[in-house]
Formats: sequence, C-alpha cells, structure tokens
Amino acid sequence: MRRMIFISILFVSLVLAAGCLSPVAGPSPATGTPPGTSGGSFVPPAGSALAIAFSTNEISTTSPEAQELFLKGLTYSTQYARYNESLAFFDAALALDQNFSNAWVARGVALHNMKRYDEAIKNYDAALAINPSDAGTWSVKAISLRDGGKLEEAAECNRRARELDPRYGNDPRAAVAPYQAQSCESRLPPVPAGGDVFLGETCLNVSAGVSSGQVVSWYKNGRNTTQDTPDEQRIVYDSANFFVNPDDFLGFEGNWYAGSTGKVAFVVNVPILHGGSALSE
Repeated sequence: MRRMIFISILFVSLVLAAGCLSPVAGPSPATGTPPGTSGGSFVPPAGSALAIAFSTNEISTTSPEAQELFLKGLTYSTQYARYNESLAFFDAALALDQNFSNAWVARGVALHNMKRYDEAIKNYDAALAINPSDAGTWSVKAISLRDGGKLEEAAECNRRARELDPRYGNDPRAAVAPYQAQSCESRLPPVPAGGDVFLGETCLNVSAGVSSGQVVSWYKNGRNTTQDTPDEQRIVYDSANFFVNPDDFLGFEGNWYAGSTGKVAFVVNVPILHGGSALSE
C-alpha cells in the first residue's frame, strides 16, 4: 500500500493522531452480491472526512477478482462518497482474500466517514494484524480514535505512526482550525463545468462540475487522468458554497478533475495583479 496516499488527509474537522493495535479481531466479511448503481451520497455533517488512494502495483492481494471488487469499492467510496454501498464491494473482496489488508483499511475509512468509529477501528486492527508496520494504517486509526473521543489512544498511535514513517503522525494540518463553510451574503454566478476559479475566491457554486462530498483530482503534466494515480486530491464538501483555499490549492494550479473520470470539474488559477487590482479574466 502506498502508505495510503493521503489525499492530503482531508478533513471536515482536521485531526491527525494515531492509535494502537487492539486485541480485537476484525469483522467477518459478508459474501452478498455487490450493489448496483442506485443510492445517494452520504456526507457526515461533522467529524473527519477521510479520502485515500492506492497505487495499483502495491495492492496487497494475489486475487484478480478481489482486486477488481476492491477498486470498485474505492470508486463508490472515494469518488462518489457512497460509503455504505462501497462496503459490499470490500466485503466481497475480503471473502476472496481475508489477508487483503488494503481492503480492511478502505472498509475502515468508509465506516469512519459514516461516523461508525468503533467499527472502523476494528477494520484497521484487522489490517494491522496482517501488516503491523504500515504507518498509514496507524495514522487513520488515530483519526478514528480521535473523532471517537479516545484521545490518549490516538496520541499513542500517532507516536507509532511517526516512528514507522516520519511523514505520518505529525500532519501540520492537524493544528489548523476545522473546515467551516464560508458565510456569504451574496454569491457569484455558477461556475460552468471546467470553468476557471481563482485562489482565495469564496462563495463559488461549482456544482456543474463536481458534487458535494466528491473528490477532485490533480495530476502533474504528462499524467494520464483516467489511468494514473492522482498526484493530489481534495474533497469538495459543499459544491454550492466552495472556497478555493490557498492552503489546499496553492502550487496545484490547473485542471482539477471530478474523481477519476477525466472530466474537468474546474481550473484553479492564480489571480493576476494589474494596476493594484486582481483580474479574474
């Protein structure tokens, strides 16, 4: 697992601390048929919203069928925020390979985003029983512990994650204020799908290009937007009230795609200063 390419880690309520491996067995996977395409998105009204991605050459299963089911589950969970429906895909993958640690982690993230923190932790523990040296798993477990109010355990897991990999367990975003929607007295006209937005703009309606709760992806030049793993991802919490936060988008100007669809949701630009005023054209 690419130590869970934390799609930044993106939160509604930003936290990053990590917990320890509990002596609790992971839940048994269901073997039911994966869902169809019906059902709506679920976006938690509070707490952290996690998004993860995996490099296809680091997916930890030898079963092609399990990998295919896993990737479908990721699409439901990460691209469309349809967490409950994603669980059936992860369950089906785990029914084929109980040692598929990526699937345990992804299942835990989906449960976390449904605010089912205790269940999420059991899934992380199942993954850690298979691969106890994965710093990314310790780190997301910490977030679920933190959101579940278990701060001491979260701090301990944060320490474990940091010991395994200094990139984890000390995310500077954890120190900033939680995400909050901007209060807008007036709103700008809707942005067309693939339209321009500018760093620092607030009160934008980008729903023509991306839905609330959906992930947007950014790729370096030359990358394939439908095949390669995104270089950066963010969650658009409220597409009708969007803030182009420089903390999230500075340095990642250009096309941002809706999930992994290859369709441009919006294009981030740096405002051009001219004669003391910022131009948006």
